[in-house]
Amino acid sequence: MCFFQSDKKLIEKSGLFDPQYYLDSNPDLKILSINPLEHFVMSGWREGRNPSAQFNTKFYLRTYHESIPEDQNPLIHYIKKGQKEGKSALPGKDQPAQFESFTPVFKKKKLLSRRNLQFGIAYIQSYGLMSFINKVFSKLFQKTMFFGRGKSSPVKMLEESQNTVLLKATDYDIQPNDVTISIVIPCKNAGDEFQFLLKMLQAQKGFKHIELVIVDSGSTDQTLEIAHRFKAKVVEIKPEDFSHSYARNLGAEHATGDYLLFTVQDALPSSDTWLHELYTVLIDNEVAAVSCAETPKEDADLFYRQICWNHYNFLGVNNADRIFSLPKTQNHLTLRQNGQLSDLANLISRELFNQYKYRLNYAEDIDLGIRLIKDGHKLAFLGTTRIIHSHNRQPYYFLKRGYVDNQFLSDIFDDFVVPKLAIEDFVPDIAFTYSFLADLSSKINALSYPLKPEHFEIFVQNQFDDYLSQRFPAALPDTSHVFLDDQAQTYLESLITEHGFHMAGKAYNGTLLRAYFGYIEITTRYLKNAYELINPDLAQDILACLYKAFCIVVGAHLAYCYKNKTGREKLNMDAMHQTLMAGV
Repeated sequence: MCFFQSDKKLIEKSGLFDPQYYLDSNPDLKILSINPLEHFVMSGWREGRNPSAQFNTKFYLRTYHESIPEDQNPLIHYIKKGQKEGKSALPGKDQPAQFESFTPVFKKKKLLSRRNLQFGIAYIQSYGLMSFINKVFSKLFQKTMFFGRGKSSPVKMLEESQNTVLLKATDYDIQPNDVTISIVIPCKNAGDEFQFLLKMLQAQKGFKHIELVIVDSGSTDQTLEIAHRFKAKVVEIKPEDFSHSYARNLGAEHATGDYLLFTVQDALPSSDTWLHELYTVLIDNEVAAVSCAETPKEDADLFYRQICWNHYNFLGVNNADRIFSLPKTQNHLTLRQNGQLSDLANLISRELFNQYKYRLNYAEDIDLGIRLIKDGHKLAFLGTTRIIHSHNRQPYYFLKRGYVDNQFLSDIFDDFVVPKLAIEDFVPDIAFTYSFLADLSSKINALSYPLKPEHFEIFVQNQFDDYLSQRFPAALPDTSHVFLDDQAQTYLESLITEHGFHMAGKAYNGTLLRAYFGYIEITTRYLKNAYELINPDLAQDILACLYKAFCIVVGAHLAYCYKNKTGREKLNMDAMHQTLMAGV
């Protein structure tokens, strides 16, 4: 793992980091064999942890959020600029200084090229004219825009339609509340660390009582024994009866608390005041429900860190807490932004939840959030209070995840555009993009390191531009895909071998490579935010990340192909659907 060496040196020199204070204030870290400063630099500040008694991370973020660059450690900002400008490190000091103004700078790009024109025609044929216009404006202004279908102004920036405000800072002194919180956790084989989660949940400060409700779907390890040891209320169901909605609704039925907190078996509160912070926001701001962002665990891979960062950028909560309500312009993007709840941590009154409950077997939390805002309720989503959670999943999981995501989005939202993709035309596109990734991988391995992320970004862009002039391949690339698990490699290569070479030798006219490069751009943006230099080890992490991104975008487009099935395809579309929907 690559730590921010310059940040570490700067913080050490400042004297504002106290390792013993950091460990004493965060007892969950004491069981881990970690370097306290490295933890703070990599993830601790994102979780709202304080480096010492001389600096309050959450206070600084909430007070000076407008002047802190995106995804910058607030302590680094204070050391470099804030201290000189008279900004306060602790609550109760001087008022914030005036925020600095800035003017965005846009890079000039050559848009009217023959290659872009060819792509534009292919994109319109697949996605439609309105989607193409949105894509053009997104590239021009580096903002996501949406062309409405009503009498309102034709262009609406999502940031304007979010209807969000910054939450006020809360009192950090814990005042006991005469309420009971029931924590509902669906479980199956939660492992030995489950006892640590239950211990941390029971230790949450500020409440009359914490009730643990465990809904177990067939654990064969020590999960049930641990739950009973912590005097949890245990509800057992058969594995075949499990669904994300049913298990949580059943847990809520057995809960007796005034409020329900829905969480998962492998997430950890970041402190013993974590739940109180959620509750305080819920009460003080009169919102229907409150969720918080996640901070990946120390062993999280690059792909998981990147998708978390990108998702919270989409929600606008990477450095802020937000209140969401029903946007003026309603479409699948604005509703997903403003109806966001997360079952990693979802706090809601039991009375209100029983009026709505969960539906669906997938994305049940977002569905609940959208129904709430449509009925006039408001939601809070916290970016400065976080829960610790991550999964290091195999590429095959993301192939299926991309498929399931787009099945859900196209089923739920009437305005979600399903491009006109036919499986016979799309599989050669997979073969082409697969060959591009193999070629890119070999060239990344041949680069000289260390390398600045900005230079890596230019290199990848050049490889993409050059490859667009290639032709559809006639065979699979002769290379070892060490970053694909066996299931992903077997599935993709059997699909390509059987259906992917009938366009061999023809000039490339597909859309998958462009869509995939959009994911690559997310990666390069994240690298510029998170790393000063790319070394050989990080380069291997990047390659693993790119293969997972490839799988998720292929899965997403296979979902489009299924939506467009005619029944005349040579490939068994229903069998593909069952395979890719299973187990996510």
